[in-house]
Order: sequence, then C-alpha cells, then structure tokens
Amino acid sequence: MAQASNMKNHQRRRCEQNCVYARYFPSERTEDFQNVHRLFGINNTMKIINSVNQQDRDKTVETLILEARIRNENPVHGPLEVENRLRAEIGKAKKELEIVNKQLQFFMGNNESPSDEGTSKQSARGNFTP
Repeated sequence: MAQASNMKNHQRRRCEQNCVYARYFPSERTEDFQNVHRLFGINNTMKIINSVNQQDRDKTVETLILEARIRNENPVHGPLEVENRLRAEIGKAKKELEIVNKQLQFFMGNNESPSDEGTSKQSARGNFTP
C-alpha cells in the first residue's frame, strides 16, 4: 500500500524540461525511478549523477537502476546474493567443462593427464584407427 501511495505522489509531480531526471526516467520507467528513489534518495541520486562527466551519466544512471532493482528483488543480501549465485553457476560450469574435457580425452584415446599430453599424444594418436 505504501508503495502505491509513493507512486501516486511522484506521478502528480511533473518534471520540467530542464529536470535532470526527465532524460533518464521517462513515464514508462516509473518503477525504476521508485526503486532508485527508495534506495538512494533524491539528493544522493542528484549528487551521484552530477559527480560524473556528462558522457558517463547514461551508464551511471543505468548502474543506479540495476543496483536498485537488485536491492528491490533481494532486500536482505542485495547484489551479494546475485554475485554468490553467479559464482556458484560459474563453478558448476567449470566442473561440467572439466568432465566434458575428460570424456573427450577418453574418447579420443588419450587417457593421460593434460600435463602428459605433449610427450605421448602422438603415440596415442598412432594407435587410434577410425
């Protein structure tokens, strides 16, 4: 309920043409604005946007939006939860790749460890008949 009343309050206020937010938060990005406003506040958001060069402001605002979305979706751990999940996925993918590489070595007739590849790879290939 509180979220709905916040949205109504901001929807009643119109940005003037020179408003810093008008460029980054058009009417279809109301939810993004609400998330950024809730996490950083108006004054801090303005300070952050004004602290970067003009050419970097688009990326800065997109970063603020991403951070606010992640914090909204994961209020307790925020971006750390996303990072941990991605690290776990990377670890799982690395293990899967290791298994696939071992299977590939086996099916190619090279059952030796990768450190032994240089010396006996030719002899293993020589025994392999297609």
